[in-house]
Amino acid sequence: MEGHQQLTAPAAILFWSVLIAFVFYLRTLRSVLQNCAPTSRTMTPGKVWLISIPVFGLLWQFIVVMNIGKSLRKEFARLGISHPDRTPGKIIGMAWCVCSCCILLSLRGGSTALTGFLFLAGLGLWIFYWIAIANYERILETAHAVAPASPLA
Repeated sequence: MEGHQQLTAPAAILFWSVLIAFVFYLRTLRSVLQNCAPTSRTMTPGKVWLISIPVFGLLWQFIVVMNIGKSLRKEFARLGISHPDRTPGKIIGMAWCVCSCCILLSLRGGSTALTGFLFLAGLGLWIFYWIAIANYERILETAHAVAPASPLA
């Protein structure tokens, strides 16, 4: 019984830590869309939360990444902000999405080493995507502070 409790406590801490990080990640995605003018958005900010639906969320995350990239492109153009990427964040975001799907596929019959590698790669891509989107959000907040957007924009 004691061995079971020793395993349960770290597992519970890990579960809650991942869940909290995931909620903050989704809040960042929602927030970057909220910082885009309604005319620049290609999806409503609240739809980001659909990623949290099991199985469906795996597919929905591809749609969210594409729409955030398009929304950022339109908002940067509207604000006159030049950006080298045609769809900001899309490449790293799509890499994260593909890697997360590959992780699940590898769990079905892949080797433990492959799954471990994909997990570490996916974790890194997820963190890089999250950081990139948070940076884009700061760029938008700074641009809006300099030239506040009209509520009708």
